Amino acid sequence: MNVYEAFKFPVPVISYCVLHQARKNVEKEDYLRTTRQLHERVREESEKLAWTFRREHNEAFARTVELISSRLRPFLQTPIKTDEEEVRKVIREGLEQLSPDPVGGLDRRIAGGLGGLQIGSTWSAEGMFVPVSSDHAMIKRMAKEGREYFGSLGFQMDKGAGRMFESMFVVEGGLNLDVLEHIVRDRLGIYSTTHGQHLLEFENVTFSSFNLVFLCGNLAGHPNSAVELVIYFSKPLEVQYEPFRSALSSVIQQFHDKFGSVHSSVWQRKLGLGVGKEYIARLRISGEGKQLSAVGKWLSSVPVEDFIRKSVLEGGKLALKENLF
Repeated sequence: MNVYEAFKFPVPVISYCVLHQARKNVEKEDYLRTTRQLHERVREESEKLAWTFRREHNEAFARTVELISSRLRPFLQTPIKTDEEEVRKVIREGLEQLSPDPVGGLDRRIAGGLGGLQIGSTWSAEGMFVPVSSDHAMIKRMAKEGREYFGSLGFQMDKGAGRMFESMFVVEGGLNLDVLEHIVRDRLGIYSTTHGQHLLEFENVTFSSFNLVFLCGNLAGHPNSAVELVIYFSKPLEVQYEPFRSALSSVIQQFHDKFGSVHSSVWQRKLGLGVGKEYIARLRISGEGKQLSAVGKWLSSVPVEDFIRKSVLEGGKLALKENLF
Protein backbone atom coordinates (compact mmCIF):
# COMPACT_ATOMS: atom_id res chain seq x y z
CA MET A 1 0.00 0.00 0.00
CA ASN A 2 1.14 3.54 -0.71
CA VAL A 3 -0.13 6.90 0.50
CA TYR A 4 -2.34 7.34 -2.58
CA GLU A 5 -4.10 4.03 -1.97
CA ALA A 6 -4.56 4.86 1.71
CA PHE A 7 -6.21 8.18 0.91
CA LYS A 8 -8.16 6.70 -2.00
CA PHE A 9 -7.05 8.94 -4.84
CA PRO A 10 -5.07 7.93 -7.93
CA VAL A 11 -1.34 8.34 -8.28
CA PRO A 12 -0.87 11.65 -10.11
CA VAL A 13 0.91 11.54 -13.43
CA ILE A 14 3.04 14.71 -13.49
CA SER A 15 4.79 16.40 -16.38
CA TYR A 16 7.79 18.61 -15.70
CA CYS A 17 7.79 20.93 -18.70
CA VAL A 18 10.67 23.12 -19.84
CA LEU A 19 10.12 25.70 -22.57
CA HIS A 20 13.49 26.78 -23.91
CA GLN A 21 14.74 28.92 -26.78
CA ALA A 22 18.05 28.23 -28.48
CA ARG A 23 20.52 31.02 -29.02
CA LYS A 24 20.46 32.40 -32.56
CA ASN A 25 24.01 31.26 -33.33
CA VAL A 26 23.48 27.64 -32.22
CA GLU A 27 22.85 25.13 -35.01
CA LYS A 28 19.71 23.02 -34.70
CA GLU A 29 21.64 19.73 -34.95
CA ASP A 30 24.07 20.77 -32.21
CA TYR A 31 21.25 21.88 -29.94
CA LEU A 32 19.32 18.64 -30.44
CA ARG A 33 22.43 16.58 -29.81
CA THR A 34 22.79 18.23 -26.41
CA THR A 35 19.13 17.85 -25.45
CA ARG A 36 19.07 14.22 -26.62
CA GLN A 37 22.04 13.47 -24.37
CA LEU A 38 20.22 15.12 -21.48
CA HIS A 39 17.15 12.91 -21.98
CA GLU A 40 19.32 9.81 -22.26
CA ARG A 41 21.23 10.64 -19.09
CA VAL A 42 18.01 11.18 -17.14
CA ARG A 43 16.73 7.77 -18.28
CA GLU A 44 20.03 6.08 -17.42
CA GLU A 45 20.20 7.63 -13.96
CA SER A 46 16.55 6.71 -13.31
CA GLU A 47 17.38 3.08 -14.07
CA LYS A 48 20.47 3.17 -11.85
CA LEU A 49 18.53 4.58 -8.93
CA ALA A 50 15.79 1.99 -9.42
CA TRP A 51 18.25 -0.90 -9.29
CA THR A 52 19.99 0.61 -6.26
CA PHE A 53 16.67 0.93 -4.44
CA ARG A 54 15.61 -2.59 -5.41
CA ARG A 55 18.91 -4.08 -4.16
CA GLU A 56 18.72 -2.19 -0.87
CA HIS A 57 15.08 -3.12 -0.42
CA ASN A 58 15.64 -6.82 -1.15
CA GLU A 59 18.49 -6.97 1.33
CA ALA A 60 16.44 -5.21 4.02
CA PHE A 61 13.48 -7.48 3.27
CA ALA A 62 15.61 -10.63 3.68
CA ARG A 63 17.09 -9.31 6.95
CA THR A 64 13.61 -8.58 8.32
CA VAL A 65 12.35 -12.08 7.48
CA GLU A 66 15.39 -13.65 9.17
CA LEU A 67 15.08 -11.42 12.24
CA ILE A 68 11.40 -12.27 12.79
CA SER A 69 12.11 -15.97 12.20
CA SER A 70 14.92 -16.04 14.74
CA ARG A 71 12.77 -14.34 17.38
CA LEU A 72 9.96 -16.83 16.82
CA ARG A 73 12.30 -19.85 16.95
CA PRO A 74 12.16 -20.29 20.76
CA PHE A 75 8.37 -20.55 20.60
CA LEU A 76 8.32 -23.39 18.08
CA GLN A 77 7.56 -26.71 19.75
CA THR A 78 9.41 -28.66 17.08
CA PRO A 79 12.12 -26.37 15.79
CA ILE A 80 13.18 -28.53 12.87
CA LYS A 81 14.37 -27.18 9.55
CA THR A 82 11.09 -27.72 7.70
CA ASP A 83 9.20 -25.77 10.36
CA GLU A 84 11.63 -22.86 10.13
CA GLU A 85 11.27 -22.77 6.37
CA GLU A 86 7.48 -22.74 6.70
CA VAL A 87 7.68 -19.89 9.23
CA ARG A 88 9.85 -17.88 6.86
CA LYS A 89 7.39 -18.51 4.05
CA VAL A 90 4.45 -17.27 6.12
CA ILE A 91 6.38 -14.18 7.22
CA ARG A 92 7.50 -13.46 3.69
CA GLU A 93 3.98 -13.77 2.32
CA GLY A 94 2.64 -11.49 5.03
CA LEU A 95 5.24 -8.81 4.36
CA GLU A 96 4.61 -9.03 0.63
CA GLN A 97 1.02 -7.95 1.23
CA LEU A 98 2.39 -4.62 2.44
CA SER A 99 5.41 -4.60 0.16
CA PRO A 100 4.48 -5.90 -3.30
CA ASP A 101 7.07 -7.40 -5.64
CA PRO A 102 10.03 -7.33 -3.22
CA VAL A 103 12.36 -9.33 -5.44
CA GLY A 104 13.06 -9.87 -9.10
CA GLY A 105 11.49 -7.99 -11.98
CA LEU A 106 13.13 -5.97 -14.72
CA ASP A 107 11.16 -2.74 -14.51
CA ARG A 108 11.70 0.27 -12.28
CA ARG A 109 8.67 -0.20 -10.04
CA ILE A 110 9.41 0.67 -6.45
CA ALA A 111 8.92 -2.16 -3.97
CA GLY A 112 8.18 -1.48 -0.34
CA GLY A 113 6.15 1.20 1.37
CA LEU A 114 6.06 3.32 -1.80
CA GLY A 115 3.96 0.60 -3.40
CA GLY A 116 4.44 0.28 -7.14
CA LEU A 117 5.59 3.73 -8.28
CA GLN A 118 8.17 3.83 -11.03
CA ILE A 119 11.39 5.54 -9.99
CA GLY A 120 12.51 8.64 -11.83
CA SER A 121 11.31 9.62 -15.27
CA THR A 122 8.77 7.19 -16.76
CA TRP A 123 8.85 8.87 -20.17
CA SER A 124 10.27 11.98 -21.75
CA ALA A 125 9.96 13.77 -25.06
CA GLU A 126 11.47 16.69 -26.95
CA GLY A 127 9.62 18.86 -29.46
CA MET A 128 10.28 21.95 -31.56
CA PHE A 129 7.65 24.60 -32.17
CA VAL A 130 7.00 25.29 -35.85
CA PRO A 131 4.96 27.95 -37.70
CA VAL A 132 1.21 27.38 -37.90
CA SER A 133 0.08 27.46 -41.51
CA SER A 134 -3.68 27.51 -42.02
CA ASP A 135 -6.25 29.58 -43.88
CA HIS A 136 -8.92 28.97 -41.24
CA ALA A 137 -9.78 32.15 -39.33
CA MET A 138 -10.02 30.51 -35.90
CA ILE A 139 -6.69 28.70 -36.25
CA LYS A 140 -4.97 31.87 -37.52
CA ARG A 141 -6.32 33.89 -34.59
CA MET A 142 -5.41 31.28 -31.96
CA ALA A 143 -1.91 30.90 -33.48
CA LYS A 144 -1.35 34.68 -33.43
CA GLU A 145 -2.39 34.77 -29.78
CA GLY A 146 -0.11 31.78 -29.16
CA ARG A 147 2.90 33.76 -30.40
CA GLU A 148 1.87 36.70 -28.23
CA TYR A 149 1.51 34.33 -25.28
CA PHE A 150 5.07 33.04 -25.70
CA GLY A 151 6.21 36.65 -25.93
CA SER A 152 4.50 37.42 -22.62
CA LEU A 153 6.58 34.63 -21.04
CA GLY A 154 9.79 36.36 -22.11
CA PHE A 155 10.57 34.54 -25.36
CA GLN A 156 11.69 36.41 -28.47
CA MET A 157 9.12 35.99 -31.23
CA ASP A 158 10.54 38.27 -33.94
CA LYS A 159 11.60 36.89 -37.31
CA GLY A 160 15.25 36.34 -36.44
CA ALA A 161 14.66 34.79 -33.00
CA GLY A 162 16.10 31.43 -32.03
CA ARG A 163 14.11 28.21 -32.33
CA MET A 164 11.76 27.30 -29.48
CA PHE A 165 11.63 23.83 -27.94
CA GLU A 166 9.83 21.99 -25.17
CA SER A 167 11.26 19.22 -22.99
CA MET A 168 8.76 17.04 -21.11
CA PHE A 169 9.68 14.64 -18.33
CA VAL A 170 6.79 12.56 -17.00
CA VAL A 171 6.89 11.03 -13.51
CA GLU A 172 4.52 9.14 -11.20
CA GLY A 173 3.73 10.93 -7.95
CA GLY A 174 5.26 13.99 -6.34
CA LEU A 175 8.05 11.93 -4.77
CA ASN A 176 9.57 11.51 -8.21
CA LEU A 177 9.86 15.27 -8.68
CA ASP A 178 12.42 15.05 -5.86
CA VAL A 179 14.08 12.12 -7.62
CA LEU A 180 14.17 14.02 -10.92
CA GLU A 181 15.66 17.06 -9.20
CA HIS A 182 18.29 14.85 -7.55
CA ILE A 183 19.18 13.32 -10.92
CA VAL A 184 19.55 16.67 -12.69
CA ARG A 185 21.25 18.66 -9.93
CA ASP A 186 23.34 16.05 -8.18
CA ARG A 187 23.90 13.04 -10.43
CA LEU A 188 24.20 14.90 -13.74
CA GLY A 189 25.40 18.11 -12.12
CA ILE A 190 24.32 21.58 -13.21
CA TYR A 191 27.72 22.29 -14.74
CA SER A 192 28.49 18.83 -16.08
CA THR A 193 29.25 18.23 -19.75
CA THR A 194 25.65 17.57 -20.81
CA HIS A 195 23.67 19.97 -18.62
CA GLY A 196 26.37 22.63 -18.65
CA GLN A 197 26.46 22.60 -22.44
CA HIS A 198 22.69 23.05 -22.56
CA LEU A 199 22.96 26.07 -20.24
CA LEU A 200 25.34 27.66 -22.74
CA GLU A 201 23.13 26.97 -25.75
CA PHE A 202 19.72 28.30 -24.68
CA GLU A 203 18.74 31.93 -24.29
CA ASN A 204 15.36 31.95 -22.53
CA VAL A 205 13.66 29.27 -20.43
CA THR A 206 10.59 28.63 -18.23
CA PHE A 207 9.76 25.68 -15.96
CA SER A 208 6.32 24.37 -14.94
CA SER A 209 4.75 21.21 -13.50
CA PHE A 210 1.34 19.83 -14.50
CA ASN A 211 -0.97 17.03 -13.36
CA LEU A 212 -2.54 14.83 -16.02
CA VAL A 213 -6.29 15.45 -15.93
CA PHE A 214 -7.49 13.40 -18.90
CA LEU A 215 -5.90 11.12 -21.50
CA CYS A 216 -7.03 9.30 -24.63
CA GLY A 217 -4.60 7.09 -26.51
CA ASN A 218 -0.93 6.40 -25.88
CA LEU A 219 0.92 9.24 -24.16
CA ALA A 220 4.32 7.84 -25.16
CA GLY A 221 3.51 7.26 -28.84
CA HIS A 222 6.05 8.78 -31.24
CA PRO A 223 4.95 8.24 -34.87
CA ASN A 224 7.18 10.21 -37.24
CA SER A 225 4.28 11.88 -39.03
CA ALA A 226 2.61 13.25 -35.90
CA VAL A 227 2.55 16.86 -34.75
CA GLU A 228 1.12 18.20 -31.52
CA LEU A 229 -1.43 20.97 -31.28
CA VAL A 230 -0.77 22.65 -27.94
CA ILE A 231 -3.51 24.91 -26.56
CA TYR A 232 -2.88 27.02 -23.47
CA PHE A 233 -5.92 28.28 -21.56
CA SER A 234 -7.37 28.99 -18.12
CA LYS A 235 -10.62 28.17 -16.35
CA PRO A 236 -13.13 31.02 -16.02
CA LEU A 237 -13.24 32.23 -12.41
CA GLU A 238 -16.99 31.74 -12.08
CA VAL A 239 -16.87 28.04 -13.03
CA GLN A 240 -15.98 25.32 -10.53
CA TYR A 241 -13.23 22.82 -11.33
CA GLU A 242 -15.25 19.61 -11.49
CA PRO A 243 -17.82 20.67 -14.12
CA PHE A 244 -15.08 22.44 -16.08
CA ARG A 245 -12.82 19.38 -16.21
CA SER A 246 -15.76 17.10 -17.00
CA ALA A 247 -16.97 19.20 -19.93
CA LEU A 248 -13.41 19.67 -21.15
CA SER A 249 -12.72 15.94 -21.07
CA SER A 250 -15.85 15.29 -23.12
CA VAL A 251 -14.71 17.69 -25.86
CA ILE A 252 -11.21 16.18 -25.92
CA GLN A 253 -12.69 12.68 -26.23
CA GLN A 254 -14.78 13.84 -29.19
CA PHE A 255 -11.71 15.38 -30.84
CA HIS A 256 -9.71 12.21 -30.28
CA ASP A 257 -12.41 10.06 -31.87
CA LYS A 258 -12.93 12.45 -34.78
CA PHE A 259 -9.29 12.83 -35.81
CA GLY A 260 -7.88 9.48 -34.68
CA SER A 261 -5.23 11.16 -32.56
CA VAL A 262 -2.13 9.36 -31.37
CA HIS A 263 -3.01 10.84 -28.03
CA SER A 264 -5.14 13.65 -26.67
CA SER A 265 -4.51 14.89 -23.16
CA VAL A 266 -5.33 17.70 -20.74
CA TRP A 267 -2.94 18.92 -18.04
CA GLN A 268 -3.53 21.26 -15.10
CA ARG A 269 -0.70 23.23 -13.51
CA LYS A 270 0.32 21.69 -10.20
CA LEU A 271 -0.34 24.02 -7.25
CA GLY A 272 0.60 27.03 -9.31
CA LEU A 273 4.12 25.67 -9.88
CA GLY A 274 5.32 27.66 -12.86
CA VAL A 275 4.17 30.52 -15.04
CA GLY A 276 1.53 30.98 -17.70
CA LYS A 277 -1.93 29.50 -18.23
CA GLU A 278 -3.34 26.94 -15.82
CA TYR A 279 -4.28 24.34 -18.44
CA ILE A 280 -2.67 22.75 -21.49
CA ALA A 281 -4.43 20.56 -24.06
CA ARG A 282 -2.08 18.38 -26.11
CA LEU A 283 -3.59 16.96 -29.29
CA ARG A 284 -1.16 14.78 -31.23
CA ILE A 285 -2.40 14.14 -34.75
CA SER A 286 -0.93 12.62 -37.91
CA GLY A 287 -0.44 14.43 -41.20
CA GLU A 288 2.26 16.99 -40.36
CA GLY A 289 -0.27 19.73 -39.66
CA LYS A 290 -2.21 19.27 -42.91
CA GLN A 291 -5.39 18.68 -40.90
CA LEU A 292 -5.31 22.14 -39.32
CA SER A 293 -8.08 23.56 -41.49
CA ALA A 294 -10.26 20.53 -40.71
CA VAL A 295 -9.49 20.99 -37.02
CA GLY A 296 -10.50 24.65 -37.26
CA LYS A 297 -13.81 23.79 -38.95
CA TRP A 298 -14.55 21.17 -36.31
CA LEU A 299 -13.72 23.49 -33.42
CA SER A 300 -15.95 26.19 -34.91
CA SER A 301 -18.96 23.92 -35.09
CA VAL A 302 -18.64 21.46 -32.20
CA PRO A 303 -21.36 21.95 -29.55
CA VAL A 304 -19.75 22.84 -26.23
CA GLU A 305 -20.66 24.49 -22.95
CA ASP A 306 -20.44 28.29 -23.06
CA PHE A 307 -17.60 28.30 -20.52
CA ILE A 308 -15.58 25.87 -22.68
CA ARG A 309 -16.09 28.06 -25.73
CA LYS A 310 -15.05 31.14 -23.77
CA SER A 311 -12.02 29.47 -22.19
CA VAL A 312 -10.62 27.22 -24.91
CA LEU A 313 -12.01 28.30 -28.27
CA GLU A 314 -12.08 32.06 -27.68
CA GLY A 315 -9.35 32.40 -25.05
CA GLY A 316 -7.02 29.55 -26.05
CA LYS A 317 -3.48 30.22 -27.29
CA LEU A 318 -2.35 27.77 -29.98
CA ALA A 319 1.10 26.50 -30.83
CA LEU A 320 2.19 23.68 -33.14
CA LYS A 321 4.97 21.36 -32.08
CA GLU A 322 6.98 18.90 -34.15
CA ASN A 323 7.83 15.83 -32.08
CA LEU A 324 11.54 15.10 -32.35
CA PHE A 325 12.21 12.22 -29.95
